[in-house]
Amino acid sequence: MNFIRSRALPAVYFDYSDLVEYFRHNRFPTGIQRVQIEFFKASLEWNSPTPICGCTYSARAGFWVDIDTIGFSKLCRLASTPGSHLDDEWQETFNGFLRRIDQRSACIMPEGSALVNVGASWWAADYMPLIREAKSRYGIRYIPLIYDLIPMITPEYCGQDLVAAFGYWINSVFSHADLILAISKSTQQDVIKAADGIKHLTRQPIIVPLDAEFGMQDGAAGTADRAGLLDGFGLRNGFYVLVVGTLEIRKNQMLIFQAWAKLIELHGAAAMPTLVCVGKIGHGFEFGQNFLRSHPELQDKVIMLSGLSDVELNALYADCLFTAFASTYEGWGLPVTESLCHGKVCLSADHSSLPEAGGVFADYFEANSVKSFVQHAERLLFDHDYRQAREHQIVAEFRPRPWHDVLAGLVDGIETHCVGLVHAEPLVAPISFGEIYDIGQDHRARRPDKEGAIAEMLRYDGTWHPLESWGVWANKKYAKLAFRLPPLEGPADDLILYLKLCAPNSRVAVTVKVAGQTQLVTIDPDESLAIRLQIPFKIASNHQDGGPMIVHLDIDDLVAPVDIADTRRLGVGFQSFALCRTGDTAARLRIIERSIKMSSNLVAAA
Repeated sequence: MNFIRSRALPAVYFDYSDLVEYFRHNRFPTGIQRVQIEFFKASLEWNSPTPICGCTYSARAGFWVDIDTIGFSKLCRLASTPGSHLDDEWQETFNGFLRRIDQRSACIMPEGSALVNVGASWWAADYMPLIREAKSRYGIRYIPLIYDLIPMITPEYCGQDLVAAFGYWINSVFSHADLILAISKSTQQDVIKAADGIKHLTRQPIIVPLDAEFGMQDGAAGTADRAGLLDGFGLRNGFYVLVVGTLEIRKNQMLIFQAWAKLIELHGAAAMPTLVCVGKIGHGFEFGQNFLRSHPELQDKVIMLSGLSDVELNALYADCLFTAFASTYEGWGLPVTESLCHGKVCLSADHSSLPEAGGVFADYFEANSVKSFVQHAERLLFDHDYRQAREHQIVAEFRPRPWHDVLAGLVDGIETHCVGLVHAEPLVAPISFGEIYDIGQDHRARRPDKEGAIAEMLRYDGTWHPLESWGVWANKKYAKLAFRLPPLEGPADDLILYLKLCAPNSRVAVTVKVAGQTQLVTIDPDESLAIRLQIPFKIASNHQDGGPMIVHLDIDDLVAPVDIADTRRLGVGFQSFALCRTGDTAARLRIIERSIKMSSNLVAAA
């Protein structure tokens, strides 16, 4: 299908699947979830000619469905009020929302609409095949909002599973996205640099800065209520410094602890306010906990809180001396902007996007320098006139944008950049001759990996289960792979297609068909087999401009896994793919050598 749309998009779909998934196990949102909630709330008052629709993935429909606006609104409201995700009201609201989602049919998106993923999707199994299906059905423009590249840029602060999953996801984003949104200039530049190894970005990522109203439109507790909250936390009004962010190694609370210990040494414990750290425990925070345990005089000056509602957090902002943020890397830095929204100075690290989040209104210390933090903190702690002047400047000059303005800027940016954007044939793997494409999560990496992204795209027509570490199982008896032939330049050589297949826990018979060529193979239980089919040059050349070339895998039967808890039905397994020309001896030897190493059998076409 080929078409060009005018500036006004038929519709913009915001994908809230990430937020729905988060609400399964959590009530109070963190940074990315808070942004999604604000976009949703702003969209409810949208009155532009370009309609905004909310959607979420439904396993029952196997596609996105329209969001239950009433139920989702209630969830977002409850997420900002005190309580627990185990409370009856929360559970009843969320379970009712899920029931209504399960009853809905798949979205029918107007042709040429934009699908904007405003959350994360690296955690979602097989998100990209869904994108390819939506492109094939409706010619949608896939436009992800990228918050940061933390697992790529600072992998030492992340778990290995996160680094691997994120690396695999971002590689596929670059191959599938029609346009990319980034929340800061810093993140935009990170994205451009990371994309270089995968796909040249024909359009620069649009910056959607999060210089917005955080914690302002939800109201705050009154003076008496705030006093009660502070008493409950064991705090004195105006004698604590607030540190907001997940309690993890990347957020670098350790540096603040070290600086506070030094300040106690210099000024005495009685002169030092309490540190209030708000956030749930995350990756690697045991180092910070060990530091506190080994410094009793500091431990008495630190309170850690989690599971706070927006009302409670707003109260803590209102009465703190100032805030501190020492994160090692950020895509924006919401606690910095949020501090300013409450009229409070933030002492922030001076790197990545943080100067964008704080502008001229935050104070900055040299990143990773305890000495620099101590020097700047002393001024904010003990120079009352200076701190008060900074607060007056924030109140007089800081102007965060209303969320409807942020939303309008996002939509306008998409429409402007989508002018003249042509949707061609469905997106399929653009393979190169002589490359070996291994599929499977073991091949995910934080570095740009073009071959890994292309390998994922070989799966076609929804006929495969989600990826596993070794490869992927077919989910139907008629599985398909698809690829786009590279240019057939030079000699009129035939092509050779190599596939590595494997069997589940029982023998499987597979008929492989491609370009009129057929081969029947039988694979023993738990064994792998490398097969080879020769495609005549004449057939390949006739197919050069005929869309994707399809490999059909007709499987004799589907079987149940050994694990009785696994309800799937499994067909043949797919592990690697290669295509070369008969005249390319070096490529053929390299592929065969790999096949011999990875499999004891090589089956040639009869």
